[in-house]
Amino acid sequence: MIYFCFLLLPFIQLGINWWIGVPLLCLIIILVSLDFGNIADIKLGTFGLLAWMIVLATAFNSYGDSREILRAFREILVFLFMLVALSPVKFKRIIPEKVIKILLIVSTSVFLLTLFQFFAIRFGFTVLLPESWYPRKLFTPTALDFKYSLVRPSATFTEPSYLGLFGFANLIIGVLLGKKYSTSKFLIYISVATIVLSQSKSGILFSMLLASILIFARIRHENIESVKMVTVALPLTILGLVLFFFNFGSLNDSTSIRDRIMIPARIGFDYFLKNPFGVPYYQRLEMPVFQFESTNWFALSHNGLLNLIFDYGIFGFLIVIVLILPLRKNGPLLLFFIYLGIQNGSFLDFDKAAIALLVLVFLKSCRGLRDSV
Repeated sequence: MIYFCFLLLPFIQLGINWWIGVPLLCLIIILVSLDFGNIADIKLGTFGLLAWMIVLATAFNSYGDSREILRAFREILVFLFMLVALSPVKFKRIIPEKVIKILLIVSTSVFLLTLFQFFAIRFGFTVLLPESWYPRKLFTPTALDFKYSLVRPSATFTEPSYLGLFGFANLIIGVLLGKKYSTSKFLIYISVATIVLSQSKSGILFSMLLASILIFARIRHENIESVKMVTVALPLTILGLVLFFFNFGSLNDSTSIRDRIMIPARIGFDYFLKNPFGVPYYQRLEMPVFQFESTNWFALSHNGLLNLIFDYGIFGFLIVIVLILPLRKNGPLLLFFIYLGIQNGSFLDFDKAAIALLVLVFLKSCRGLRDSV
């Protein structure tokens, strides 16, 4: 049944609303795929307490606003889903060859659609799924956008960055299974081509960082899943983000860089001194940005990890640590989670969680990779 989820990956953002849709269906299927014979291996007591403390703190800070409580509850639910996938618990056996074949079919289809959109945009049109199929806003370019803006392919996703995330998820699977299954190299080629066509800056940057890890591993004759590769992944990611955002990115996207990186860095310390437990999302959107009246909190919310920390303060930091710590033995997967974290919106959305958990569950089911996740 979990194979069906891999077929649904291109439609992972479709749904009736934030709760009911393809992502939640995939998460439920993943949960059903648990091997309940060792369910006791999932130690959620302490983390469950942390989760409910966050919900209660949000309810208190928001004065009982139902929107804030529902958002916090949804994110905590995703947090617990991720903890299950990151725990030592086993999942029902998945046949890797079958999944790779499915991913090859799905990735090739998405690539061909992306390629068509890439050339169609040059002629002033594109082909998208109906906006009503998405619970979040779908960017639909106008005639003026085609003429004066950089319109990029997004395939079946709401924006090019999610197409880049889809490509990078497949790339991670192809890289980690490269030596075991020869067909995975085709998955790597298709994924890289899709990321390039999407023109996703973060997708291209993180693909370059992953390539650097692979080159370093080959030179040092190290396993790419080793602890040493993690020590390479983190500095490379930090250095890459700094160089990219402050140099290359500033050529065309200075406002985005200012709002995503520079202003949060400037106001972060004062913000946490005044709000150690964060400020609920919708309440924060109505606040002015101290010393930066030219921007607003919605503009500063286009980074998933920062959103988590601004929303929940100390609890947000704890969530990040708890989710990242189990990946300390696997450099590429750590890189993948960091990439997932800097995407637009919430880090703990159903769609991002579904992609992340499908990658984790599949890799854990493959022999020889269970101890690395």
